[in-house]
Formats: sequence, structure tokens, C-alpha cells
Amino acid sequence: MSRGKSITDAYGSAALKTSDPVNHFQHFIGRRTPLMVVVSPQDTVVSSVKNGGRLAHLARAAGASVKVVQVSGQHLTHGDVNAEVGRQIGAFFLRHR
Repeated sequence: MSRGKSITDAYGSAALKTSDPVNHFQHFIGRRTPLMVVVSPQDTVVSSVKNGGRLAHLARAAGASVKVVQVSGQHLTHGDVNAEVGRQIGAFFLRHR
């Protein structure tokens, strides 16, 4: 499945040109914009490699502080909503406030 199709399947009619952060990474150069990416290898709707992994790579290349949190399960299931993930999200926000 293509990256664009996986995003369209996940988010409906949102325009990729205005909604996809990959299109805006040229503006991140020199900024200290932190990014947290939550990915699941089992997600068949939004590929963790083609989407989250790519975002993390581009953000790191632009100099951003990046945290990748790997969860399990299909798209938006219980695997990404648990106490451990919540602790990691909280720590990320505390570190970058």
C-alpha cells in the first residue's frame, strides 16, 4: 500500500498537501521542534515504516529532538493506550516544555 493511500484510508479526505507534515520539513531546518511518533508494526492502515519512521527520520535530519514509541496492535487500538505509553508521553512533554 502506498504512503498516500494509507493516510487517505486512515484520515479520509484530508488533503495531503496541507495536512501531511512530511511536506513541511524544509521549514523545520534550524528549529528545535520536538516530535514524538507513536508507531505499531502491526498497523496495516498507517505503515509505521513509511509514515512514522519517515517522519522521525526527516525530523532528526532537520535537527529536531525525536522520540519514537513503539506500541502493538492495529491502528488506534488498546495497544497505544496504556500506562507505559502515557508515562512516555508525559515525560516527553515535561522534557520539552
